[in-house]
Amino acid sequence: MGKKSIIGLTIILIALGVIAWIFLVVPAEERPFFPVIPEEEEIEVKLKMGVAYSTNKDSKEAIQEAYTKMMAQLEGEKPIFIILTSTVGYDQEEVLAEANRLLPGVKIYGYTSLLGIMTNDGFHIGEEVGEGYVLSLMGFSSEEMIFGVGACGLDEVASSQEAGRVAITRAIENAGKTKEDVPKVVLISTSPFGIGEALVLTGVESVLGKTVPLVGGGAAAGHGDLVSGGEVLFANDKVYPRGVVVAPIYTDLKIGHAFLSGFNPTGDKGTVTKFEVVGGEARIIELDNMPAARVYNDWLDGAFEEYLGTSEMFLGKAVSYTLGEKIMETGGFINWKMIVPFHFNPDDSVTVGAPASEGTELHLLESDPDLFIKRPALTVRLARSRGEITEEEIAGVVMDQCGGSLLGIPVGISGWNEMVSLIGPAAGDAPFLGVSNLGPYGHFAGVGNRYGEVTASVLVFGKY
Repeated sequence: MGKKSIIGLTIILIALGVIAWIFLVVPAEERPFFPVIPEEEEIEVKLKMGVAYSTNKDSKEAIQEAYTKMMAQLEGEKPIFIILTSTVGYDQEEVLAEANRLLPGVKIYGYTSLLGIMTNDGFHIGEEVGEGYVLSLMGFSSEEMIFGVGACGLDEVASSQEAGRVAITRAIENAGKTKEDVPKVVLISTSPFGIGEALVLTGVESVLGKTVPLVGGGAAAGHGDLVSGGEVLFANDKVYPRGVVVAPIYTDLKIGHAFLSGFNPTGDKGTVTKFEVVGGEARIIELDNMPAARVYNDWLDGAFEEYLGTSEMFLGKAVSYTLGEKIMETGGFINWKMIVPFHFNPDDSVTVGAPASEGTELHLLESDPDLFIKRPALTVRLARSRGEITEEEIAGVVMDQCGGSLLGIPVGISGWNEMVSLIGPAAGDAPFLGVSNLGPYGHFAGVGNRYGEVTASVLVFGKY
């Protein structure tokens, strides 16, 4: 035995002797404390999520490809709920039928997306962007969550408000719940644009009240003018071209939500003194008793002069210079309900995408490509903070973003991919689904639910 080995053995024997002396001689109350370090227990994952997409132009094959990839992420666990998104190029009846064949008994909620779909690895537009060939499936596997799906076609009822009330009533029944059971959050989508989105919210809130967050967006159509047709809603086994679909979620798991504009006020503001709905269009006739189009153009130093007296669409330009109603959220956080000008009219009124009742003070807000690129990630972080969800706890992220926001990023797909790349770190590399819609629905903390435009609305789901 070498000298080093003898020394090492001697040290061990001395240490054992000291320990033995402590336990045999020293009174128990005088013995030094040796803490017992428990083995680290693995926390049970209570929600597993997976998302996958396909750009295959064949409806059935695209669903099959997305299904196979999603199930691999779920490690073979059958989902209990699916968010199905699709651009308008597909045969939507065939898309939903194949999803139901592959996922029998699974509740399905969804709607069409503008231009493409966002996942962890980028912004996917597929081929033939004018209509679009890309779809996705996001699956939820959990024994700690109960979902309901309900829908109502506009042809079934007399008003958009009634459609909202009927849709949520059916969804509650589908979940096996009653009106007394309060969901944690409700997913919502509507079709087509301009059905009276604020009235839909009123209908849902007539059943649930104003404190339950409603999060989602309007189903989007082809990209040419954002409203060129083809938009639909998915509700279990039925496609709705016109209507409301909702999905209440009942759970004790953490869910964070945020509704963020990402615009800055310029200092210009005015009060709506005359507002009308003309031929289904929302029009601001006057701001501070002056022609609204003239006021808006003056605020922007004549930048929209060429559009005065016409009805020419200028949405691509106006998305960076929108109108906003100031909202003070819980904790003093200032946010904005966005109202986007679409075009002027010969009477110098302004057609906008959301109503602005008389007496509402509107501010001129501005953004830029950099803010549009950074905003989604900031919204994810805000939702995480409000849900008290750490990076390690994130099961998945769902984002509805107004498709008009994409028009504010003139570099196109490269800028859109940069936007998505910033979401990854914010989402903790958890499964992420981003949908481009025609105006999102969201909840202002301590205020209530609103329909807004050029805004991002986010849900972050916790896994424990």
